[in-house]
Amino acid sequence: MSLESRNFAICLALLAGAAAYYIPELISNSDSCNGTTLLFAGLGATIALPFIFGFWHPERPWQWGLFVLAGQLIFQLIEGWGGDMNQFPLGVALYGVLSIPTVLSGIIGASLSKLFHGRTA
Repeated sequence: MSLESRNFAICLALLAGAAAYYIPELISNSDSCNGTTLLFAGLGATIALPFIFGFWHPERPWQWGLFVLAGQLIFQLIEGWGGDMNQFPLGVALYGVLSIPTVLSGIIGASLSKLFHGRTA
């Protein structure tokens, strides 16, 4: 995989993570932490995106879950900048717990890529 393709995929994973955080907020017309839309749509997308990126770029698949979550964390920092940041430590702990299924999702996607395409994972 070329460096340009890898950098593009990293930027796309960061943007997709931010979109997985923000789009449920737009749909529910409320804060993303208050509705069930984030739980079902946002969390589902957060776990599915690393699978897709792991299937697309199977080298170092553990990183795709972390990039998706980093995109969400960056967007959350930008959105809450200047406001009440007292829930930030709890949010970081939540992202630590969420990193486990997202990393596993990326690894599973890379394993299926190897199975279907014969690529090295």
